[in-house]
Amino acid sequence: ASSMVACAVAVNSGLGSYGKTELDKVLMGKNISLSPYIEDYSEGFSGHSSVRDLETVFQLIHLYFTAPRFDRTAYDSYMTRLENAVKNMENTPDKIFSDAFRKALYEGHLRGRQFDEKILEEISFEACSSVFRTRFADPGDFTFVFVGNTDAETVRELAEKYIASV
Repeated sequence: ASSMVACAVAVNSGLGSYGKTELDKVLMGKNISLSPYIEDYSEGFSGHSSVRDLETVFQLIHLYFTAPRFDRTAYDSYMTRLENAVKNMENTPDKIFSDAFRKALYEGHLRGRQFDEKILEEISFEACSSVFRTRFADPGDFTFVFVGNTDAETVRELAEKYIASV
């Protein structure tokens, strides 16, 4: 269950020596979006940037591999917001339909569980950190795809400097 929120906790904690607020200040004015994700059988990043800010994206990718930050205060704050969101949607028609649909589709299989208060009880700060650090320990099994208005040589140089060096 902790893998379901590990990336959100990492993002809300910041990177390296920067907390989330400090990192946002450093990135202010840059055209960047980068989000790590964990799925059942894969993990990776999704994002975009301007050509001018491409190196910063590579720096952030590097930090997610080498210096993810897991801040207990950020975790507690995120979990409180998540608990409130789950409670608020608990008896909505959309949630009731989604629960019934998942139950019929997955026939009770573990991977088809609906995100609810029971799952929240299974999540721990330590497990979030462990899952993220394990899944993002080595970029060697990642496949990176970069598309856009930049030349291949620039991307290759940045990949060698910030990804291959890990």
